[in-house]
Amino acid sequence: QGSRAAILNSLSVFVLVLLACMFFKSDKLTIRKVTGCAIGFAGILALNLSGGESGSFTLLGDGMIILNALCSAFASLMTRGVGKREDVFVGTGYSLGIGGALLVLSGLLMGGTLPHVTLIGIIYLLLLIGISTIGFTLYNKLLMCNPVGKIAIWNSLIPVVGAVTYCLCLRETFVWNYAVAATLTTAGIYVINKGKS
Repeated sequence: QGSRAAILNSLSVFVLVLLACMFFKSDKLTIRKVTGCAIGFAGILALNLSGGESGSFTLLGDGMIILNALCSAFASLMTRGVGKREDVFVGTGYSLGIGGALLVLSGLLMGGTLPHVTLIGIIYLLLLIGISTIGFTLYNKLLMCNPVGKIAIWNSLIPVVGAVTYCLCLRETFVWNYAVAATLTTAGIYVINKGKS
């Protein structure tokens, strides 16, 4: 299921590249970008070649992942626009703060609770907040300083790195398609970023 989710979520890469070419003069749709995206997507598909039943399409499952991918693409475009008027760090803080508040509100409205709150849990939460803030700030800064299409393809490495991390940290079995996925996504990134935009 994780590989299936990664494939669906990688749609944001291609949607973002296409939308960036429509809205920003610095991004032009070229054969190189289309080829790079295709190679990167092939890498994500390689994660799903291990066999097994991945299940059928569901609106609340796959549909929400696709919606998330589309929202992610539009959010990246909005970040580029807002970043011209607002400091990237401040804008990222507002984004994460509002998003987190909406998630907490939704959870409470649907009956969610926190029955066990511990000091170590709070420390882990603060660390995760810090990691997310730094990661999103750096990514948003890259969007401000570079053509969106050349940065978006790097997102295709996220599910690959996640799969490898599972193997290292959770001692899951490392299978051949992980190496194929890493090779293809890296090749896609290289194809898109080589030469001039």
